[in-house]
Amino acid sequence: RLVMDREKEAPGWESKSKLILRCKKVGSSLNIEWAGIKWWGSKAKGTRKKSHVSIKKPKDAYGYSLDKLYAHCKDWEKPLVKDTEEKLVVIRREARHINKALVFVRFARNAVGEGGAGQGNVVAVESVES
Repeated sequence: RLVMDREKEAPGWESKSKLILRCKKVGSSLNIEWAGIKWWGSKAKGTRKKSHVSIKKPKDAYGYSLDKLYAHCKDWEKPLVKDTEEKLVVIRREARHINKALVFVRFARNAVGEGGAGQGNVVAVESVES
């Protein structure tokens, strides 16, 4: 919303943001990624279209290089992008740990199932008082 409000203040293609944040759920994992926006086609003929350019995140890292993000954004966006990315690093890390926990729960459930108790069935445990 903040970006859209800012773009309304400064009209024209030159002031539009060239950075987009995409969030998607794939299986049990959460992908939060930045992409650049590339405009092509003729403004005069009305054939202007946009395409998304992938921005690479370092392998095994939870965050993007701010220099790579800054290459795609306007000066007025830089503080917002920095603040947002700092928060997203925490979210990506937590999402990865949750996803790993879900995998281990699935492995444990399957291991119990192989022993005769599982396949999603609940095993009754009786308490023995001495």
